[in-house]
Amino acid sequence: MIGVVVPAHNEEALLGRCLASVRVAAADPRLAGEAVHVVVALDRCNDRSADIAAAHGATGLVVCGGNVGSARDAGMRAAIVAGARWLASTDADSVVPPDWLWGQLACGGDAF
Repeated sequence: MIGVVVPAHNEEALLGRCLASVRVAAADPRLAGEAVHVVVALDRCNDRSADIAAAHGATGLVVCGGNVGSARDAGMRAAIVAGARWLASTDADSVVPPDWLWGQLACGGDAF
C-alpha cells in the first residue's frame, strides 16, 4: 500500500482540489491497482477541512502540533501503522500531476 500524507491547517478552500488530484494519481494504471491510503493531518483545524477529507475518502487525523513538520510526521506514522510500504506527501494547497505516485515508484529507490 502507498501512503499519502497531506498536512492541513484550515485549508477548506483548497483541500478538495488537492485530494481530487491525489485520487487521479492513485488511479494511474501503472500502479496496477495498488491501494493508496490518504491521511489528512488536520492540525488545529476549525473549518470544514475534516468534512472535505472524509468526502474524498481520506482518513482525517486530528493533531495539535502547530506546525507542518509535526503534522506531516504524525500523518506518516499513521500511514506506516496502516501498512504503507511507500510514503508520499504534498501540501493541502497543491495539485499533484497524474503521474505523481508512479513517478516516485519508478525511481526504484528506498526514498524519494
